[in-house]
Amino acid sequence: MKKLLLALGLLCPVPVFAALPSDTTWEVRTTGSDNNGGCFDTGGAGTDYSQQDAAQLSLTDLAQTLSSTTLTSATGGFTSAMVDNCIQITGAGTGAFTLGFYEITVFTDTNTVTIDRTACSTANCSGGTGAVGGALAGGDLGNKPAEAGTHTIYIKAGTYTSSITSGAGSNWYGYNASRGDHPTGTDRPLIDCASTRVNGITTDGQTQVFRNLRVANCTGDGILETGNNYYWNVKSSSNSSSGFEHKYANNQGIMCFLCEAASNSNNGFDYGSSTGNYYHIYAGYTHDNGLRGLEGASGGHIFIWSVAETNASHGVENPGHVVNSVSHGNTGVGSDGYTSITSGGIIFNSAATSNADYGFSASALSSARRFDYNGYNGNTTGGLLNITAGPRDVTGAPNFTAPSSGDFTINASSALLATGFPQDGAEIGLTGDYQANIGVDQDDNTPTAPFQPVGGPTIIIR
Repeated sequence: MKKLLLALGLLCPVPVFAALPSDTTWEVRTTGSDNNGGCFDTGGAGTDYSQQDAAQLSLTDLAQTLSSTTLTSATGGFTSAMVDNCIQITGAGTGAFTLGFYEITVFTDTNTVTIDRTACSTANCSGGTGAVGGALAGGDLGNKPAEAGTHTIYIKAGTYTSSITSGAGSNWYGYNASRGDHPTGTDRPLIDCASTRVNGITTDGQTQVFRNLRVANCTGDGILETGNNYYWNVKSSSNSSSGFEHKYANNQGIMCFLCEAASNSNNGFDYGSSTGNYYHIYAGYTHDNGLRGLEGASGGHIFIWSVAETNASHGVENPGHVVNSVSHGNTGVGSDGYTSITSGGIIFNSAATSNADYGFSASALSSARRFDYNGYNGNTTGGLLNITAGPRDVTGAPNFTAPSSGDFTINASSALLATGFPQDGAEIGLTGDYQANIGVDQDDNTPTAPFQPVGGPTIIIR
């Protein structure tokens, strides 16, 4: 059984979800209640009452005959629009009801509905308590199997003193005002460990998506990844261990898009204990961490359109492929911008500047299979160690606009300007006089707007 848990001090019996359909959606908001119905089958035609704070209907006299799927209430109040909503039974009454979430599948009359399975399996049941509709508050989503597909949990902006533990088959989407609005900064929901819980997110599943979330103040890792999943627009900060910790089996990787790891006591991104694990980081930002921005493993990380800066150890350890990225101001003793570069790695259009030791470092000469169009300047010991300089590398000052504020745009005097690949747009089928910059800033070579990868999204760093 694949399980899903959003848990805060599980003080009540664990509810069941045994037959909820694969396209069930859940709503979590700080103004909801963990006694509400909480979910809706999007494949149906009813009205979704989960997207409101209060339950649409609350009852204390639920009754069901042994093994029947017909659910009744003398008080009543059921309507046809409630079909496809979940009713959560929270009070067992006599008989007794099995607590949990059930889908209303058929409306008969104001006193009678059919649910997806019996809630009464040992004797006739009466006096049950339940609610239809209304969002959950984030205290307890129990254990849910995702039998035939993926459930989606929508989390509205706010601060949650809870943790997510999730198995395969679930998507977790944060939003601000309405579902799908893709919030940034503090408009994203915050999972606050409040220095009392070890991890904010723990997952052991596969192909899940965590999107538009923040995790902070955990006594361990902000995110403990023992599966193989996707993170999009997720920030993990101020945790006592690492921001992201990946501890899956050897030769497995996870993907992070627009992720940030900041001010964690250990590493921003940590590969964990398995030597072949790796990260694919796109448009990422790892900074001000107590150790490395990205800790390495033999698998080799992918670091594209990303920045590692002001970490107390190396910026990026054991990179495989690095493209259009910056590693700057990693100032701990012996700290390189990019260190232990993987044999066979491809490094281009990237900058290593103002680091405490080398800009680019490999354990053996010529470890990088392709190394060119890179910039290195101001590194205390030198630009390169065990790497042969590319014929189109540059060593002049990068002249970043405001690196202390996380602004790695460049100005007209930068040595990185128009010196990247391609230097002639015709090389990749472009027309005109397009020339790429080294580093993340590709915004028409001007520092006044957020960087915009060619054909990609606008991305604002810090």
